[in-house]
Amino acid sequence: MAESSDRLYRAECAKSGRASCKKCGESIPRDSLRMAFMVQSPMCQGKVPHWYHFSCLWKVGHSIRQPGIEVDGFSELRWDDQQKVKKAAEAGGSHPPLPCCQLL
Repeated sequence: MAESSDRLYRAECAKSGRASCKKCGESIPRDSLRMAFMVQSPMCQGKVPHWYHFSCLWKVGHSIRQPGIEVDGFSELRWDDQQKVKKAAEAGGSHPPLPCCQLL
C-alpha cells in the first residue's frame, strides 16, 4: 500500500471552515467533506493539499478508481462520506449535482 505522502488525494471533514476551494473559490464549511489533490510544494520538499469541495473536485476532471487505496484519510471518514466517495468513484468521477453549500 502507498505511503500517505505518495497518495494523490486526501479526504477529511473540514477542520475550521477557513480553507477555500481551488475550483470555485468559496470557503469550505467546517465539518463538511472536503477532498484534496496533493501537489508538489514550490517552497519545500514534499506535497501540499489543494482543497476542493467534494462536489467541485470531480468538476475539474479528477477520477479515483480505488478510494481505499488512492485516498489518504479514507478509512477515517464517516461511513456516509466513504459511501459518497465510493459512489462518485464508481460513476467515473460524477455524482448527483450538489451546490457547494450542500455538502453535509
